[in-house]
Amino acid sequence: MKINWHRRNISKEEYECAFLNNSVKEAAYKEASDIRKFEIELFWKRAAFFWAFIVSIYTAYYHVLTKIYERKCENGTYYLHGKIPLIVLSGLGLFFCVSWLLSSRGSKHWQENWENHLMLLEDSITGPLHKTYEAGKAFSESELTIAAGWIVSICSYGLLLFEFMEFVKRLNNGVVCFFTTCIFALLVFILLISYSQIVKGTTSKSGSIKFQTQILDK
Repeated sequence: MKINWHRRNISKEEYECAFLNNSVKEAAYKEASDIRKFEIELFWKRAAFFWAFIVSIYTAYYHVLTKIYERKCENGTYYLHGKIPLIVLSGLGLFFCVSWLLSSRGSKHWQENWENHLMLLEDSITGPLHKTYEAGKAFSESELTIAAGWIVSICSYGLLLFEFMEFVKRLNNGVVCFFTTCIFALLVFILLISYSQIVKGTTSKSGSIKFQTQILDK
């Protein structure tokens, strides 16, 4: 039997009414604290998972470039770019870089979700512990990781475009090369935007806490 659910926004008052019982509130606080720790652990495990693929792909790219497409000449060594294996590997690298970036954003969303629960539940249990912190600005490890994800993704996108430009240069037609590269860049950009929308999270940048609850359809 299929169970259908729908979501609706709940107010702070509705949220607090759900935890009026002290034993329920303490159990919820402990659960939120444990899941937050678990999400932080998963954040770094996911990063290690994606980096294993990213490093392997670009190691393979370097190996293929230097072992297969390296050429010697009187002026030194040069490499043959624009080959299909190099385009495929750089495309795979871009896919995993963007996936890592989106995964990091999703992990940060869930960390903040459970941190918000802790801040709403803690007053009668531990006092305003999570809401009270040292004044001043500090670097966020997760934000730095997401920033690194953006940088790596942009670099991998540039590498893919470079390899494709080298590929179309063989057409020996400057106009065709230019328009083909522009169309390819646009298509890749559209695919990246579409992919990010498919796996889009619900993290809000407004600073306000917005919860939703699942209601069973009757």
